[in-house]
Amino acid sequence: MEKPEEFLFDRKSESTLLDQIGELRGKMIEIAKEQLETIEPALRDLISKIVEEKPDYVVFLDKGARLFGTPFKQYLSGLHLDKNPEVRFYNDDATKGIFLKNESLEEIAKKDFSDYEGKKVFFVDETFSSGKGALALRSIIDLVGIDGKYFALSQDSKKPELEQGDSFYSIPRKEYDAQMTAMRQDDHFTIYENKIDILFSKGAAELYVTDDQNLPPNSPYQRTLPRYQSLPSSLEESVYDYSKNKGEAPSPRKYTELPEGMTWRQYDDQVRQINFETVKKLKEMIYETLLKIEPDREASI
Repeated sequence: MEKPEEFLFDRKSESTLLDQIGELRGKMIEIAKEQLETIEPALRDLISKIVEEKPDYVVFLDKGARLFGTPFKQYLSGLHLDKNPEVRFYNDDATKGIFLKNESLEEIAKKDFSDYEGKKVFFVDETFSSGKGALALRSIIDLVGIDGKYFALSQDSKKPELEQGDSFYSIPRKEYDAQMTAMRQDDHFTIYENKIDILFSKGAAELYVTDDQNLPPNSPYQRTLPRYQSLPSSLEESVYDYSKNKGEAPSPRKYTELPEGMTWRQYDDQVRQINFETVKKLKEMIYETLLKIEPDREASI
């Protein structure tokens, strides 16, 4: 039986003019050039610690740090270490949400982190902001018994308004402040002094991955899916039908005029090509930055 023809459907359904999308991606690359120069010392330090301490896993936290995973894996394999860590990705949105509700992280710790019990794991984040991700992870490391370390390549210079009240979300202010103080004094947590409110990798991840929108209501878990979904061609007409149904808000695409002769599928194909070329270029830039680093190779012997 022949396999039905398929096409890639964009789950994000953009409607920006193609020229503007190209300009935005170009700006992202220019920003990345500047920011990679800024975080190069942090990358150098992180590589040196990987070579010296030989973790079993290096886990890049989705989606913001995901872009660094493939270049890191490629670079580390080229060092020919006696032990290469396994590179993984984890969407930590759920752990942050549970932490902010001031609820127990034990269930999700056992479900998602049991593989790491007794293992040495480096968790890599792109930007440290309010600390919710790092604090949630600190609790999980203790709950599971992980020999874990956390690294944030940059830190947000702004303070969310919610940090100024008597509580931080559902966490009493004194408790939150105490946890922050303890975490900052913990040498297992490294927050590099790079004042970058939004690291380029956060926006870049959205060019090729997205959150799963089909989880059960109030699900404490989160998954990262490819932004582009493979569908049978027989569904093309239905998925590109942007007519307004009763009770629904109209899609922006209902009011967008495409260039003459272009269909939405053709538009998505062109956007995908722009996005994938941008991601490829950014990964190459990260890898080239890593190639400048000469770690202490004697530490790996």
